[in-house]
Amino acid sequence: MSKPHQTWTLQELQLLDTVRNPCWLSRPCAEDPLSTLLWANKVAIERFGHIRPRAEQGEHLANADPEFVADRQRRITLSEQEVLGRGNSLHFVLNIKKALFITFDNVRDDEGFASIYTRPIWIRHDSGKEERLMLSQLEESMPADKARAVAMQHHGPNGAMLFDSNGVLLQANDRAARELRESGLPDEGVLLQDVLSGDGNGGPNTSRASEALDALFLRNQPSHRLTITSCSTSGSRSHTLYAMFPAEDPVTREAALLLTSADVTPEKELELELNAVKEKLQRQNELLQHSNEALEAEKEAIAQETVKLKAQQSMLQKRLQQALQMHLQPRTSVNTESPADRTLRLLDSLLQGNIPSIAEIVALQNDICSAGDLREPVNLREQLVHSSGLSSEVGHAIAEMLQGTSNSAATRLATIRGRQRHAEVVVAEDLQHLPDLGGKAGARGAKTSAYHLTATANSNMQHTGRPHVLHTVIPRVERLLQEAESSWKFDALELQEASGNMPLSSLGFFLIQRQGLIKDLNLVEDKLPEYLRAIEEGYNNTNPYHNRAHATAVLHMTHMLISHPGGLRDLGVVDTVTLLACYIAAISHDFGHPGLNNDFLIKTHNDLALTYNDISPLEMFHSAASAKVLRTHRFMENLPTQSKLAMRSTTVELILATDMKKHFNVLSQFQSTFKSSVSTRKSLSSSSMRTAPGLGTAEPAIGELRIVTSMASAPPEHKLLALQCALKLADVGHLSTPPEVHRKWTSKLEAEFFAQGDEERKRGMAISPLMDRHNQTGVSKSQVGFFEIVALPLVKAYVSQFPDAKPLLDGAMSNYNLWHAAAAEGDEKSSRAS
Repeated sequence: MSKPHQTWTLQELQLLDTVRNPCWLSRPCAEDPLSTLLWANKVAIERFGHIRPRAEQGEHLANADPEFVADRQRRITLSEQEVLGRGNSLHFVLNIKKALFITFDNVRDDEGFASIYTRPIWIRHDSGKEERLMLSQLEESMPADKARAVAMQHHGPNGAMLFDSNGVLLQANDRAARELRESGLPDEGVLLQDVLSGDGNGGPNTSRASEALDALFLRNQPSHRLTITSCSTSGSRSHTLYAMFPAEDPVTREAALLLTSADVTPEKELELELNAVKEKLQRQNELLQHSNEALEAEKEAIAQETVKLKAQQSMLQKRLQQALQMHLQPRTSVNTESPADRTLRLLDSLLQGNIPSIAEIVALQNDICSAGDLREPVNLREQLVHSSGLSSEVGHAIAEMLQGTSNSAATRLATIRGRQRHAEVVVAEDLQHLPDLGGKAGARGAKTSAYHLTATANSNMQHTGRPHVLHTVIPRVERLLQEAESSWKFDALELQEASGNMPLSSLGFFLIQRQGLIKDLNLVEDKLPEYLRAIEEGYNNTNPYHNRAHATAVLHMTHMLISHPGGLRDLGVVDTVTLLACYIAAISHDFGHPGLNNDFLIKTHNDLALTYNDISPLEMFHSAASAKVLRTHRFMENLPTQSKLAMRSTTVELILATDMKKHFNVLSQFQSTFKSSVSTRKSLSSSSMRTAPGLGTAEPAIGELRIVTSMASAPPEHKLLALQCALKLADVGHLSTPPEVHRKWTSKLEAEFFAQGDEERKRGMAISPLMDRHNQTGVSKSQVGFFEIVALPLVKAYVSQFPDAKPLLDGAMSNYNLWHAAAAEGDEKSSRAS
């Protein structure tokens, strides 16, 4: 059913003559509603003239501007369609001259443009027939500029609305009217608060409207703007910018509010995005600022700590230098400097710009020509025997320890260096006869060979099925093990007593486990104790000195020199494989020792001396025999072949370096390697100062003091040299133990020397110096000379390069001072007696 409509009679249309605006009636025409004008009211006739006949209209249309006609037809057609489709009025602007002169007689030049509203109405003729006509009403005429402004306002992309001073909508342009309809607002009675609600479902927002009205009408602000965000049911957001200005109602001439709206969603989203980025950057800047502040604080703390550490280092260096240069008032007058050392010292002097004397050069040349080994002191035996500070017997004893029984032995040693250095593993048949001392009983029942000791140990484990290990660690043993891990002052003899004569296996397993080697190297944990007990059983319990307790003490000192803070491990000298090799070398360095020295074996043509061509027979045997035990108890079977070879090579080199015949050779190489670059660096300018190749970084030297801070990139031979010196120090480590412990070991060494002297007496041999118990001149009488000629130069050379080992020097100096004081007291008593 169609919607009812209002119908006008012809008499009622006469009322249009009473209105002040021009009005026309026309029939709907797709081409031009004004071309079918039927009637005009009085005002329209007065202003624009009578309606012309249709024929004349066609003539004028023919003479009209083609572009205007085309535009007019388009607009009129669209207008009629929109009016008919919507059923209400439509507003558009036409040029009066061009639109009406074809129909009306006169058009004034000042008419310009007009706003015309067109809407359909129904007319009932006298016959009763109804007809739909178009009523066009001219609202006003205006100049061209105002007409354009009206057109722009109505057809522009932004909405525009006019409100009175109470916030009631007076007029809206096309865009604004469409937005109001889309928001679900009614056609009439729209309020400003409804528009500013921001959401058709959110209800009015009176505060926004009140604020806008107050800003424009009370505070007389030139404008008022706000952006309102709306959310659709789909969750999307839109942003609308409302700009409000004071205006005047052209009808009532009263104050009004002009509101324009524009969709600023892209701009607002960009603004929000930029704000988010800005906030993120601000947070990052704040974090960066905090980080910078923390970094500056940390730098300041580091700087303060650096100053503190430099002060501590300076103090350490001064104290170390004082200790190294301490006036010892040596009792001996032996020059232990080798030709190689003197040559390097002369070259260092040349690099510093000093010219040596001709006499010095000639003396060095003669020493080089006459020396059998450039790294051995010249005429050492003669110096020792004739030293004013040593008795003849002590001089001979130290000479035999360092060089052997005669110069011929040294000559023979040099002659056969081209032969095989040592047997990798001595076959079982050879071991069965070593070291056969001859006689029915031998020295201290030493008829049993070292191989026999090893075999016995292995046999014991095979019978029980388990190694003899300390299953229950009593508190005393635990305390001693922890002390051995971190303290320089450790007594291996006490651990031997507390552990039930198992000090070596107990400490060995403890250190290997604590250093993480079992896990890191995937060692077979069940076989490791078997190996350690086999080695421990291979040490002769009847030996007063070279026994399992001595091996335990050497293991402890080796561990301290390598693993204590600032030790060789921290300096990058050792990795896990090398660390295990060092522990194995220390554990087995005197394995199967018969309690007799190399000179005795050589003089008696013992099988060991014959097997190894008189070259370090004991050290060769220790290395070979312990390797056989290692081959039996394969706790390293999971190691890669290359690691096994590296460990084997390092172990052999370390054990062989413990031969005192090689003392000066190793010491000279160590000093030349680690100190030869000091004078070279001094001769260079500070801008071109370099570190010696392979020695890593180093701090500036104080005198001859040069502190190595890293050896990670050092050549393998330099690292090996440092480890050899470390094991040599550990082998005589009792010299640095507390005095009461040191004296125990001195007494044990003296007892072992006396036992060898007893064996020599039984064999009718000449008794070696310091080994005749009836002469009452034992090892204790030679301690001052041993310290001055052998021990202290080695300790000083090592500590000079690795100052964190200074406790070793402190202990050695303490014991030396005691022996020195005792010797001085003895001299004083002898002087008074004479």
